Amino acid sequence: EAAAPPHGILPAAAPRGILPVAAPHGILPAVALGTMELKGERLRRVLGFGWAAVDTAPTYKNETDVGSFMEGGAYLIVKVPRSATGGGQGAAAVRAAVTASLRRLNRPFANLLLLHWPDQAARDGALAATWRGLEEAVAAGQAERIGVCNCTAGVLRQLLACCSVRPAVNQVERHPLLPQWDLLEFCASERIALQAHTPLGGGGGGGRQLRSDATVVRVAAEAGITPAQVLLCWNLRHGVAVIPKCSTHPHAAECLAAPSLAARLTPAHMRDLDAISRHGPPMRV
Repeated sequence: EAAAPPHGILPAAAPRGILPVAAPHGILPAVALGTMELKGERLRRVLGFGWAAVDTAPTYKNETDVGSFMEGGAYLIVKVPRSATGGGQGAAAVRAAVTASLRRLNRPFANLLLLHWPDQAARDGALAATWRGLEEAVAAGQAERIGVCNCTAGVLRQLLACCSVRPAVNQVERHPLLPQWDLLEFCASERIALQAHTPLGGGGGGGRQLRSDATVVRVAAEAGITPAQVLLCWNLRHGVAVIPKCSTHPHAAECLAAPSLAARLTPAHMRDLDAISRHGPPMRV
């Protein structure tokens, strides 16, 4: 992995609710709710906490509930599942999956449509045909912008070589224990916005572990914010949007306030947080 970049080279987020995305892609909300494992009444309650952007996927099995409970004007992120991309199914399977998702969500279009786990299509030699399905969704008015989720720089290079509509966003796991410097630099050079799912740390207790990291706790005390906000602001200061998961009102308020607090992290704080990956335990990818 590359070393942490000097601050100022990569685009940094100003303390505001919207991050600029390279033209001509428009804008991307700085914070969106990750809804994996949220369903039913629990999801309805969480969506009532004031989220202006929501991320869902067919594999979360909650699209009908998201469509029923989210505010009509909320920014919607939808995913094309891996099951629609394997075995050389091509553009038709992608379009069918998108149509089915929008029907369940009761929405005419997605603000952002992502190809979930594009590795299968790349291995099958079907990346161009699969991506064409997302491009057709844009042409048909089913998506405003398209992108990828959990995509490596290598697969992105393949995609950029064959696409007509460039990906606007790459959504990946990113936090101080998995900073993905090489991917961050590559996406910045290609003017692709990076969006971090699992920004508070990986599964298996990794999130709790990261929030209790000595550096994170110290920076939180010095900046006057919570450890979770430190982790969210760290990504925002790197110009990376975040998609935290949330189940309580206090945590929702904590997450939604992060864009207004990002400026509290000083360059020294950022350097210390950047260094966590060099002394922390390995995390899952």
